[in-house]
Amino acid sequence: MRHEFEYDVNGNLIRKTVRASGLTWRYGYSAYDELVLVSRQASASTGATAELTVSYGYDALGRRVWERRQDASGTETSFRSPV
Repeated sequence: MRHEFEYDVNGNLIRKTVRASGLTWRYGYSAYDELVLVSRQASASTGATAELTVSYGYDALGRRVWERRQDASGTETSFRSPV
């Protein structure tokens, strides 16, 4: 199985694609290089909307304190982390 990877200027992974299936993961980061968004698309070539989107929040010390997941059906699940 072959994969394609793309990185930003800070060395953060911003895109991963599985060539055989076209499954694409996209990653977004804050100004502090904290992972804040992950989305999965079924096929990059079709311009499909995200099947799954996960966003993260951090406190002032850079600790991940919440996670929110939304799937293609619109179902949303949130988690808070004890600090």
